[in-house]
Amino acid sequence: MGSQHRAIPFGLFNFLLVYTVSESSSTQERGRRGATHLAALWDDPALLDEAEALVSFLPGLIDADTWSDVVAGAAGCLVCLLRLWEQRPTPATLAAAVRCGERLLARAVPMASGIGWRVEPAGPVPLAGMSHGAAGIAWALLQLAAATGDRRFREAAEAGLAYERSLYVPERRNWPDLRSGSEEGDGSPSFLSTWCHGAAGIALARLDGLRYLDDGDDGTVREEIAIALETTLREGFGRGHCQCHGDLGNLEPLLLAQDRLGLDLAPRIGRLLGGTLADQRACGWRFGMHGRTEPPGFMLGLAGSGMSTRTGYRLSSCWHRPHRGGDPLRDLRPRCSRDGVVEGKKDEEEHRRCTRFS
Repeated sequence: MGSQHRAIPFGLFNFLLVYTVSESSSTQERGRRGATHLAALWDDPALLDEAEALVSFLPGLIDADTWSDVVAGAAGCLVCLLRLWEQRPTPATLAAAVRCGERLLARAVPMASGIGWRVEPAGPVPLAGMSHGAAGIAWALLQLAAATGDRRFREAAEAGLAYERSLYVPERRNWPDLRSGSEEGDGSPSFLSTWCHGAAGIALARLDGLRYLDDGDDGTVREEIAIALETTLREGFGRGHCQCHGDLGNLEPLLLAQDRLGLDLAPRIGRLLGGTLADQRACGWRFGMHGRTEPPGFMLGLAGSGMSTRTGYRLSSCWHRPHRGGDPLRDLRPRCSRDGVVEGKKDEEEHRRCTRFS
């Protein structure tokens, strides 16, 4: 393994993400497990065979992991391994998932309240949030505790949540982005409401975690969910389109809240999705990357946008009030030239409007 595998590598990691299957809790989950979900739909066990064959490569990578997080570390890896284990319950797969959990316990940092996990590229302070922070890691550890019955993993998850709660800022009704270099001009913490950092991802993690936490919860988790959903609706839309830090990713906690809490959010989801699609038609896809790049990937690309658009369209009021143009997936195609000019919209004023968030 080369230097590109110092973290649990995106190559193997994403392969496992794509090639593990179960019924999912969110579009991000479905996207990561998509190809093996197809293995189930197509009755093609060869895809699961390929995922299972990779498990033997993971122990050394897990032991060397310095990220810990859902995106590139042991937390995300263990979730994928658990999904594979549910379909192919072998001792080796569960042992690898437990190894991820042990690595997370070993890398936990005691804080004034609870524990956190440092992600080296983000700086010395353990983060809040789904992608790189305590919300996502605790979400993974809760699943491992449920699968193994090992209380250490649940206790670590609860300690991670305690740390994240200590970071909450009531005046902002949100959790700060503590990455080095993310501060505001005056040095104060910045706040996001996205899947990766802030309210939207925390809502998603807490919503899926209710199945593990609700029995002993004093109402704190549900209160956090309500706050995070409110903040996501207030601040989380209009900056871009991608799963990671855009409108389509922020639809996920709303969709999950509708499912898990029985909230009637379909009309709101329909309006938000309609606004995103209208913006896409006018401006092309905006993924928050340099220039007007339209990658094919999931978190920052067209694949994730397509899946969320389809899901939101089906589950929102749009389904009952068909879009004038038909299925919105018809429009999931690149709209920008290499120079960043939206095709068919060369007017300078229109181009400025389309690139205002890039």
